[in-house]
Amino acid sequence: MSVAEHPAIDFRSVCRTLCGSHIERHSLDVTAKRLELAIVRPEHDHAERVSLVFEGVTQFRWQCDSPAPYERMDLPIVGLERLAPGDVWRLYLNPGPGVTLELSCARITCDGAEVQGVGRSYEDGRRPRG
Repeated sequence: MSVAEHPAIDFRSVCRTLCGSHIERHSLDVTAKRLELAIVRPEHDHAERVSLVFEGVTQFRWQCDSPAPYERMDLPIVGLERLAPGDVWRLYLNPGPGVTLELSCARITCDGAEVQGVGRSYEDGRRPRG
């Protein structure tokens, strides 16, 4: 199945998928302006694996208060937005205290499906939903 045959996916569901998951593998290609994330989302009796690709990255910011590497990067806080059609996507991840990843990009795909929509979505898995 080619990428063109994949249906579109709403950005809010991508944000919900990211929240509570962890990054299994990542690959940043600065020359190609591309970030790939292999995400594992724990489910009731199995782990769901999701592939996210951020293309046309125009800004990438990683801030960490500690030089120590992380054994595992969990994603309790996630924000994803695009404020107008054709605008850039903005992603915000907070994998831990004093750690943030922010990026802007032209296109996002989730398991080959084009991420679409306009607006803001924010998930904070540390707070109970009410």
